This record gives sequence, structure tokens and C-alpha cells, in this order.
Amino acid sequence: MLEAEQEKFILGVTSPYRYYDMSDEIQQQQKVSQALEYFIVQVNNIHLNQVQQAGETQPEKVESTSSNESSKETTNQTPTR
Repeated sequence: MLEAEQEKFILGVTSPYRYYDMSDEIQQQQKVSQALEYFIVQVNNIHLNQVQQAGETQPEKVESTSSNESSKETTNQTPTR
């Protein structure tokens, strides 16, 4: 997703990234700044989604690891007589 967003930014294929169609230099500079800001926001959103997904899957791994350890402890205990 990051590579795709980078290509959109470089090629200017979406309207937020189109800054070259302005005739006024001041407006063009403003549009460049807006395009860069939009790109940074998009990249941050992509990273945030990745971190959130990793955070959701990690507790499951911790739970399964702790349940496996507790089952190992119960099976490794020898009964005392």
C-alpha cells in the first residue's frame, strides 16, 4: 500500500496530488505543500492501520503461548503419592 501511495504521489494520478496544472506560481507552491501534507497523512494512516493490525494479532499469540505453557506444566507434573 505504501508503494502504491508513493506512485500516486509521484505520478500525480489523484486530484490531491495534482499541482502541475496551476498557472500561478504561488498557487502551485500552495498546491505542492497541500499534496505533500496529504501524502504524509496517507502514509501515517497506512502505518497506523498496520500497527493496529499487528497489535490485534499479537495478544492472540500471547494467549496461545501462555495456554500452551500452562498445559505443559500440568502434563509435566508427576503425581505424588
